[in-house]
Amino acid sequence: MSQKQSHSSAWTAPARLFGKLFVLGSPLLALMVAYAWLDPFRIIYHYDNFYDPPTNVVLNRDYVCTELFVQNVAQRQFDTLIFGSSRTLAYRVDDLRKVVGDDIHPFHFDAAEESLFGVHAKARLVHELVPRLRHVLIVVDANLLGKTTNEYGNHLRLKDPRLSGDSALAFQLTFLRAYFSGFFAPMYLHYRLIGHALPYMRALQEQFPAAMPENELTPVAWDTEIARDGIDAYVARRKGIFIPRAPATGAPVVGATSKRMLQETEGWLLASGARVEVVVSPLYDEVRLADADREALEDVFGQEHVHDYSGLNELTGDVTNYYETSHYRPTVGARILRQIYGDGRSAATVESHL
Repeated sequence: MSQKQSHSSAWTAPARLFGKLFVLGSPLLALMVAYAWLDPFRIIYHYDNFYDPPTNVVLNRDYVCTELFVQNVAQRQFDTLIFGSSRTLAYRVDDLRKVVGDDIHPFHFDAAEESLFGVHAKARLVHELVPRLRHVLIVVDANLLGKTTNEYGNHLRLKDPRLSGDSALAFQLTFLRAYFSGFFAPMYLHYRLIGHALPYMRALQEQFPAAMPENELTPVAWDTEIARDGIDAYVARRKGIFIPRAPATGAPVVGATSKRMLQETEGWLLASGARVEVVVSPLYDEVRLADADREALEDVFGQEHVHDYSGLNELTGDVTNYYETSHYRPTVGARILRQIYGDGRSAATVESHL
């Protein structure tokens, strides 16, 4: 065998192996390129409005809110904040302006299934960036009060690194893993190719649009159906989910860590001059917040600033006050805002049947 043939043979096997690996790896490489180019979760590039153009991919609301707040706080001079879970969509900026005045600069600083860890971290960030606040509304429930750590198992619940102090790279890798989990990547590319979601794309759903600069979510589809058909017809179509309730009192969830976080949150907000009001949500399940937890809130924020609408009362007893079993409507939020800021009535005037 000649020297030339020997060299040729030496390179043939590695070349074939490389070719096979390239062929096998091409789909994975293509999916990686698509992820970096299309940014399905909108966490790679800068966005002035994360919801425009509309997307059917569920975004990490904590990340969206935090990035929008940091991007706009200096220019917009936010002085009125609403903290809490997606249930804060019941508290509309227009309704808030009616009771506290038109001259506020509000911002919805919420998160999906928000935690006390998240509210605490957001209050700390606000304290660092906002020299002066006027109003803060904190919307809580037992689920929120009981969560005092970051949630690592779900990319949609993970906190923005600015809040958690965790690695930005680890945050990005969590979303990359979600992209490659199950059938999401090919499903998403199919969705982008045809421009709309198909029935099999259960992981995709239309997102609520958010009004800027207030970052206020609006459940357009629900509101449109109610405006068109009336609330009674809306509820009747959902009789399968509006199941009978069993009023009860929940177990206490506020421990030493929760109490410390509440105290620090209150301290940071008061240091910025805010009037802080805490609302315990009127949830459909009619489970009343434990007395010990309500007393802990009152001990930190003051009894006159804690408004407990949990349990069985005239708000929770009316099924037409709900979009579904997790979210109550803005008509309820407007009523609560009037009672807190407007006519001086307290939550105690809502008749309790417990």
